[in-house]
Order: sequence, then C-alpha cells, then structure tokens
Amino acid sequence: MSFFMTIMIFIIGLILIIKSGDIFVNAAIMLAEITHIPKILIGATVVSLATTLPELLVSVMSVAQGSIDLGISNNIGSVICNTGFIMGLSILCIPQTLSGNSFRNKGLLLLGFTGLLFYLCRDLNISYSDSLLLMGCFLIFTGLSVLEAKAGQNEETTMPSPEATDTNISKEKCFLGFFLGAAGIIIGARLLVNSGITIAAFLGIPERIIGLTIVALGTSLPELVTAVTALLKQEGQMSVGNILGANIMNITLIPACCGMIAAGHMTLNLQQTPFFTEPISSTLYIDIPLSMVLMSLIILPSLITKKIKRYQGLGVLLLYLAYICLIGTH
Repeated sequence: MSFFMTIMIFIIGLILIIKSGDIFVNAAIMLAEITHIPKILIGATVVSLATTLPELLVSVMSVAQGSIDLGISNNIGSVICNTGFIMGLSILCIPQTLSGNSFRNKGLLLLGFTGLLFYLCRDLNISYSDSLLLMGCFLIFTGLSVLEAKAGQNEETTMPSPEATDTNISKEKCFLGFFLGAAGIIIGARLLVNSGITIAAFLGIPERIIGLTIVALGTSLPELVTAVTALLKQEGQMSVGNILGANIMNITLIPACCGMIAAGHMTLNLQQTPFFTEPISSTLYIDIPLSMVLMSLIILPSLITKKIKRYQGLGVLLLYLAYICLIGTH
C-alpha cells in the first residue's frame, strides 16, 4: 500500500471516530432521558461495555493465539491510560461536581477489585478459580448497577429533549445510533492505529515509541473519543462514568475471560525493569500499583469533597506522563 493511501486511511479513520463519537454520545444522552437513569450510571454501564470492546477483543485474541502475558498487560495498560491520560485531561479541562452515590459506589468497587486482582496475581498466574472469582466481581458490579438504575429512575427527573417526546421512535433511534456509533468508533480506531503505525515506521520513529503511543492509546481511543465528545456537550458525568465502568470491566471481565480461555494458565511474564536488579513482573509490581495510585488520587479526595478538582486531573496526568517517559527511556 502506498504512503498516500495510508495517509488517506488515517484521515478516514479520524473522521469516522469523530462523527461516530458524536452519534454515540447523543444516543447515550437520549437513552438517559428516555429511561430517567442518571447519566453517570449510563456511562458506567452500557457506554463502558461498548467502549471496552477493543480491549476485550485484543486481549481475548492474544490469549487464544498464545500471547498470554498480553492478555492482562493490555487491559491494565488501558486502565492506566483511561485514568491518567483521558480522565486526567477531562478533569483538567472541566472539573466535576458529583451528585448522588453512583461515583462513590463505582469508585470503591474499582479500588476493591483492583486490590483483589493484585492479590490474585501474586503467584504470577491467574488460575481458573481466580477467573471465576473475577467474573463474579463483574456480575456483582452489573447487579448493583441494575439496582442503582431502578433507584435512579425514581430519583432523577430529567427534562426530555424534543427527540424524546415520542418514546417508541426515540428508543429505535437511540439503540440504532448507539450501536452504529460504537461500531464506527471501533472501526475508525482500528484504521487510525494500523495506518498510524505504518506512517510512524515510514518516518523512522522507533518501534518502542510507537508501542508506547499509538498502540497503547489505540484500544483506549473509544473512551477518549467518548470523553471528549461528552465534555463538548457539557456531559461531564457521563464521561467520568464511562471511564469508571470501563476500568471495572478491564479489571474484572477481561482477565476473567482470558483466564478461562487459557484454561487457568495465564502466566505473567518477567521483565528486566528500571530500579530492580532481578527480572520482575512489571504488570504486578509496576502497572497494577500505578493504576491503584492514579485511581486513588481521583476517587478518595472526591468522596469527601463531592467534587473532582483540577489539581487531581493535573496530578494523574503528570504521573501518567512520567510513567510513559520512564518506560520509554529503558
């Protein structure tokens, strides 16, 4: 394929994810208006499930093809990117005032599930029983979200948009837009990542840098597009809810599925890393702890203040950039 064609595919992918992101978020907002479910909850459930599909597909396919370590390192990397880069940038642009208990509930579940994943990985393997336990955590999250949605229908009264006046037509438009938008984001992200890698290689950019930037961000593009689009539409709570829900699914659902496919033998590989003389599992001793620190900086102060402030966004963004610089120089 010629360099010109590669650039054209890159532009097409960029246009596709921008337009699809707009359709996707509009459909999610309409869904919240029709069902009267809080937008942060819609973001943490149905939107998160759709935007997490790239991570799920990449991890499951990697494990099925024998790349076991990628099955967990990919989704933990996405958690770090979602929290440090996407949420950090979102909060830095538009701080959030939190209402209700949805953020608190999802935040505490996320910290608890991440701590559990760290505990289960101490033997450098996710067994079949570990996978079942993580799947159980995902089902708990889903069950609690359903209960919270039912309660939210009674608590939140939202003025319906003009499009929501005809419920039957709105529901059809909502679900069609939701699925078309999600599909467009995923396809556009794949076109953007593949063509971006080709362009970077043609320009002589080192493979390590390509992996740390284009590929690492690639599977998180749906969350990024959704977050930016939601912020532009002044729907910050949907953006925060999407990232929380996506992180919970990355911590529970994806490792559980990968562990089951690997028949209980999903082993974490050892690598030579900075500050350690012996090879260690960077996933266990660097990536998971870093994700815990990033999430704690966002979640814990907000439980007291009921706000997510700019200094929190700046803090996690600087940590994320320091992490990228650190692993990029070794």
